Amino acid sequence: MRWTAAALILRCAPGPLVAPGDAAVPSGCPDLRAPPDHPCRPDAFATVRRVVDGDTLDVSLDGAGLSRVRLIGFDAPEHDEGACGAGAQEHLDSLAPAGTRLVLVFDAECQDAYGRDLAYAWAGDRMLNAAMLGDGFAQACPYQPNTTYAAAFRCLGENAEAEGSGLWALGCHRDPCFE
Repeated sequence: MRWTAAALILRCAPGPLVAPGDAAVPSGCPDLRAPPDHPCRPDAFATVRRVVDGDTLDVSLDGAGLSRVRLIGFDAPEHDEGACGAGAQEHLDSLAPAGTRLVLVFDAECQDAYGRDLAYAWAGDRMLNAAMLGDGFAQACPYQPNTTYAAAFRCLGENAEAEGSGLWALGCHRDPCFE
């Protein structure tokens, strides 16, 4: 197994040994420990500057300046979609408020058509992408070729919907995978 920077940070952290994927993954869902097979670039360390909406962050990349990061593998309501968008944005802000240190893990494609970096973001032992889905504030939405965690994300989203978690309780969800 190839260890990512996220896994190495967690292995070197004081306290109990925690590997990515061990936190908040319901039984029956694939785990999140295996890193992408062919990342477009190495993992990056970053600090959250602000949450733009439920699936986008502005960050400071260590040694590389500012970046807008689109969290991949899911779609969340946009900030201008009333209570639904506000709920998704507020939840991501609760998971990664300004100042939160992140490890960004890249998949096969690094940027989208809007120039945003595409990444999975780890805050400690929690992948933000998976947390948004598992907590019911987003819908799984795999975009080729960045599909390393598509099965896990689908499972997390289905569990959240079945439990009526997050925005599912408000009837906020719509057909995913549009932009």
